[in-house]
Amino acid sequence: MKNTSIYFVLIPIFFWGLFSFFSSSSTSISTVNSIDLNRLKHKHIDDLNELIEDLNILKTYSIDSSNKETIDFFLKTKTKFKSSELIIAYFSYDELKYFINSAPLPRLEHHVPEVVVLNPHGFQVIEELIYSNDNKKEIINEINTLQDHLEAVINYHSNLNFEHRHLFEITRQGIIRLVSLGITGFDTPCSDKAIIESSISFSSLHKLMYIYIDAYKFCPEAKELNNLFIKGYNYLTDNSDFDTFNRYFFLKNYALPIYSKVLDFQKCIGIETIDETTSQEMPTNYQANSFFSPEFFNTTYYTQYDESYQNKSVQKLGKLLFFDPILSKNNIQACASCHRPELAFTDGLKKSIASDLNRSVERNAPTVIDAIINDRYFYDLRSKKIERQIAHVVVSSKEFHMSFYDIAKKLSQSKEYKKLFKIAYPKFSNNIINSFTISTALGAYVSTLTSYNSKFDQSLLADAPDLNEDQIRGFNLFMGKAACATCHFPPTFNGLVPPYFNENESEVIGVPSDTNNQHIDPDPGRYNNGKMNEKSEIYLHSFKTSTVRNIELTAPYMHNGVYKNLEQVIDFYNNGGGIGIGLDVPNQTLPQDSLHLSSKEKNQIIAFMRSLTDTTDLTNKPKSLPKFDDIELNKRKIGGNY
Repeated sequence: MKNTSIYFVLIPIFFWGLFSFFSSSSTSISTVNSIDLNRLKHKHIDDLNELIEDLNILKTYSIDSSNKETIDFFLKTKTKFKSSELIIAYFSYDELKYFINSAPLPRLEHHVPEVVVLNPHGFQVIEELIYSNDNKKEIINEINTLQDHLEAVINYHSNLNFEHRHLFEITRQGIIRLVSLGITGFDTPCSDKAIIESSISFSSLHKLMYIYIDAYKFCPEAKELNNLFIKGYNYLTDNSDFDTFNRYFFLKNYALPIYSKVLDFQKCIGIETIDETTSQEMPTNYQANSFFSPEFFNTTYYTQYDESYQNKSVQKLGKLLFFDPILSKNNIQACASCHRPELAFTDGLKKSIASDLNRSVERNAPTVIDAIINDRYFYDLRSKKIERQIAHVVVSSKEFHMSFYDIAKKLSQSKEYKKLFKIAYPKFSNNIINSFTISTALGAYVSTLTSYNSKFDQSLLADAPDLNEDQIRGFNLFMGKAACATCHFPPTFNGLVPPYFNENESEVIGVPSDTNNQHIDPDPGRYNNGKMNEKSEIYLHSFKTSTVRNIELTAPYMHNGVYKNLEQVIDFYNNGGGIGIGLDVPNQTLPQDSLHLSSKEKNQIIAFMRSLTDTTDLTNKPKSLPKFDDIELNKRKIGGNY
């Protein structure tokens, strides 16, 4: 059922008034240089000042009015914030993330050597306090903190020079934010107004683009873009119920076409793109037409070394090394022993077998497909960059039990390997086989294992057939009622936070040690990852949010492999995680309430996740391994064995 509160009804009028404001000021505009961005900046500053005044009124409501009246005025205030949020997000991301609209969970200060726990602040925190009718003094204090940081944003933004490309970048980032954080309910912890608030954000993007749409009517993209915004806005406002909103339809028919069309329009009117203004490497490719396309992520950003080490010769060498047990002390174990191609580069075991064949390693083997698109590695996030992750495996007594020196010494005994290293690293003259060349080669191969051509991804193309009804319903549940996407963010469907994709999140969900559900798994997770500034109780039993791409091939599930099938996994989340099944998990970040999913809904979510399977052209093994003079070494198995 649609929400019919008066202030929501007035929102379209308010925003079309803004469109008229910009339209009337630009009727004679014929060039980009004629557009007065200072006027836009001052309007933005005025909006923030009005927001601060509304927060003053909210303080009065929280003291003198009923809880219902306070909630109503809070929602009205938050809609005003939503009209400015995306500009704040672009210019003042840290302020927004940590002080203006922080997720209501404690966090750690990252840039200090010791453990410093910081409390969350902003609209989400205030929302929780108001909805729970909590301590009024605490509500006032939080509003005061929010106002202080809005003042800081105003001071900073007042001295900024808005550029034309900024508005296009804000719009494209805003579309990603809206899909991944807005319509999922990520920042509406208590209310059911996520779709309504998303319509405000969407309108604010239309407002920015309308300045150029009105000035450049001769561009075919101008009319097309305007029509998409109008239709998309109408769809959001006409279908504002959170549980029934068709996110798949909105994504395919409005969000992705707008994302693509904004870039086309930007090029049509000759506004430079960000990649034309900087040589700094970015996580994503601005020239990609879709954030669900194979070209969207810049995999070299996530490696330790520059793009020159991502060529075919290095990748070919890395693939041979990945499948060669020569890297291990026992000449039996290869990377592919635990990461088997036919299982989406997992091994089908609860925990992988250790190199001595009598023990297991501490955790389940995760997929290597799409592993490159991460800011940190391992379940406990102990390693940055893929090359550093490889070093942990090399020295582990339960895995390769080697050193790079010893591996290099072994590889140097092969004339074939020496030749391949020379081809891959022509700039090296001496000691060509070393920790750098070995790790970069392996990293380069892993970088080729990306899977953004699944049935789901293909269905999002403009002329492609839609998913079937169950898969679409499953996607909508995943992104809505089931709250999966509030941790597994699209398009990666892991914990890499959009729209900048430069930080991995971990979560405390309370995974049991076995299916009897008597005890939480004892693994301390991120709490014990070796980083002293992360050894905090908030990270006890916290684990990296893994991708659900290719999940139908990667059983068993969770860091300890406790669940053998997806049905068990869905039941765990449906019941409210560890707390929901009766475990003591004091710092659980997963909501503990039941999701109330029906059997049909659970199966639909699984149907959607299976549509994310894509191992096309990724699973072929080398036909042979480089030869050694030692006949025994030449008996080693491609991919290793146990």
